Amino acid sequence: GADALEKLKDQRAHLILCDQQMERMTGLDLLNQIRNHPYLADIPFIVLSVVSEAPVIETALDLGAADYLLKPVDFRALRESVSEVIRRRFA
Repeated sequence: GADALEKLKDQRAHLILCDQQMERMTGLDLLNQIRNHPYLADIPFIVLSVVSEAPVIETALDLGAADYLLKPVDFRALRESVSEVIRRRFA
């Protein structure tokens, strides 16, 4: 997460797919920092996780995650989520 944040400051992404459980910084921590960074705040962010507790999912969505997909991720669900993010982004 910390490494990703530093890399994003140098090389902006069009979409972030991020695991919730990472070393040193959770996916929600990364999402929160991205949403509070003026250069990165508008990048669509999809969380992928084995964590299925409603409060975690609600927090991710409240922080501005475009979607929250449970692992193992179904390829069709991921494709639909990414397509929806792109459609909203360029609508």
